[in-house]
Amino acid sequence: MGGPPGNDNDNDNDAKEAKLVNDAVQMVSTKAKEWAELSIEHKIELLEQILANGRKYRNEWVASQEQKMGIDISSNPLHGYAHFDMLSRGPSSFGGYAHGILNSLKHSHKYSIPPKPTAIRHVGDKIIATVWPGPFAMLDSLEAFGMTGELVCRGAPSNKKEEEESLQKTQEESILDHYQENTCVAILAAGNFDAPTDLLNELFINGRVCAYKPNPINEASVAVLEKILEPVISLGYVAFVPQSIYAAQILVKHQQVQEIVLTGSKVTHDKIKWGSTPEEQEQNQLNDAPINSTPITAELGAVTPWIVIPGPQWNEKSVDRHARALAFAKMSNNGHLCISPQVVVLPRNWKHRAYFWERTRYWLSKHPGSVPYYPGSAKTHQEFQQHPNAQVVDDKVVFPNQQRPIIISDMSLVEDKDLFHKEAWCPVLMELPIDCDQAEAQPMTFLRLAIETTQSKLYGSLSIALLINNKTIQKNKEEFDDIVVNHLEYGIVGINVWPGYSFSMSQLRWGAFPGNPASGSGMLGNANLYRNTEKAILRAPFYHLPRRSMEVNSAKHAALMFSRYTTYKLKPTMWTQIGLFSALFLGV
Repeated sequence: MGGPPGNDNDNDNDAKEAKLVNDAVQMVSTKAKEWAELSIEHKIELLEQILANGRKYRNEWVASQEQKMGIDISSNPLHGYAHFDMLSRGPSSFGGYAHGILNSLKHSHKYSIPPKPTAIRHVGDKIIATVWPGPFAMLDSLEAFGMTGELVCRGAPSNKKEEEESLQKTQEESILDHYQENTCVAILAAGNFDAPTDLLNELFINGRVCAYKPNPINEASVAVLEKILEPVISLGYVAFVPQSIYAAQILVKHQQVQEIVLTGSKVTHDKIKWGSTPEEQEQNQLNDAPINSTPITAELGAVTPWIVIPGPQWNEKSVDRHARALAFAKMSNNGHLCISPQVVVLPRNWKHRAYFWERTRYWLSKHPGSVPYYPGSAKTHQEFQQHPNAQVVDDKVVFPNQQRPIIISDMSLVEDKDLFHKEAWCPVLMELPIDCDQAEAQPMTFLRLAIETTQSKLYGSLSIALLINNKTIQKNKEEFDDIVVNHLEYGIVGINVWPGYSFSMSQLRWGAFPGNPASGSGMLGNANLYRNTEKAILRAPFYHLPRRSMEVNSAKHAALMFSRYTTYKLKPTMWTQIGLFSALFLGV
């Protein structure tokens, strides 16, 4: 007798998917040597073709996701921020990331080395290299308008000559470091964005061919991504595999997979490395006996802190602007971001505390929200809403099953400790007030206390934001530098700016702080090939005019501004930048 109905079909489908995965891995692996030896000039041509396809298929890319999610700005202007999210998680990030790599490749082709830093300084035994804006990068400098992107590198050389020779690799050195004959990288793509930045990273920065498994959540955009990446797919350097869990299981166990690149949850990571059940995982970790010994580069999320440091330039105006930026960051992509702010740490007796939350609540209420598309987020949203101090900001409904923002005030490290280890993945902000009577007079004392708290009590090490005024930085310059460089154990640090801005900047580093496995291991980015990178730092002035692009505005303005921003990122020219600034500052 036959088995239950459907079993034969399931087995046939599994066998078909297993063959597709095996064929894809074998095919791209045969191209590993060819890709590693391909000239930089040819790689530049291929990346330029991919970018041209990104511009060509941009609207189709966004429309594929919007149709699936029910987003239509033509019929409902309040969908503007959801449109913004689809641009941000797709073509905008893709364009920015690809151009950062392209600029590095062009510089290496012309001068045999990647772009040099615009500035270097030392803090203890660390090197801080300013990598963005790059040298002679006029458009980046105008976009930055006082903001800088830095990389912190461990182990400062003993003399300037040694520093110049050892600070960066060449493209050839980077490829040799990563190359293994007849192998490929298996990429398990994220579900909360569909810009294939991980693929661009492995292909063009690390020089490795790829088997790419899209996340099922992004099934709608797979066909258009295959069109955009056709220049490298047609030559056999990239192959897409089926999106199913079964296909992923076959892929990560394949003998020709040199490394696994994962953006997802620790649950997924541990199933791949340690076993299918919690009991098996625990036993294997105790015995240091992974079921899969393939190296894994993983970004696994975090509970992200924002620390508010008191000082003389805080007033009603500055409180409002930073609250407005916090609300924007929280609501982006409906909180379905590993770098979404979750815990706001501030002094309990800060004189602006009540007003800060009043303005945060106001700007959260002005944001119409986005699509709650991520599986499991509704359950998490409900769980946080049960907290006795939780307040739902309003009951605005723009999309079905809308998840409106929640603020949980005056949380306790003791009574609420479990929530500080739970990534919200939805619009939740948690207030953690800290007792520090000297916070106003001794802001560095408060900052050290706040950092000690976040690093010991909150889950993960992916990113942190510090809101601190310019006068406080100047007065405590050496101590502040020491804290940020030597004591902040986070992979991405934003000073007066949302760290999420760095996601599309391939010149910077994206990933957990080295040695903290809760948020993952390894990194993406570093297009200019610095050695021994530890963290990325984005610095912006306390009063920063371009922050308006990262503040809550009307949904109509957000849609216009980010449409222009995407155009600029896909094709950065003076004219596309003028269009961006026109939308940002004039609304036209």
